[in-house]
Amino acid sequence: AILGPAYLRLADLLEPRGRLDEALDLVDLFFKKQTDLKPPHAPTEAQRSLMSLHKTRLMTALKKTGQTA
Repeated sequence: AILGPAYLRLADLLEPRGRLDEALDLVDLFFKKQTDLKPPHAPTEAQRSLMSLHKTRLMTALKKTGQTA
């Protein structure tokens, strides 16, 4: 549960700097890594939901800018 906020914060720092593809890669890494973690280190359901929303927002922003992920 500790790593979830770190991934989200880093993605939040990359996004306003226009580094959308890197932020999306980080979100994808979050989802890939969470399958390897067991409680209490696994992300909470709330953290997974937030990252899912973040991924949707990043994908939409990438489409609007014409960038590819």
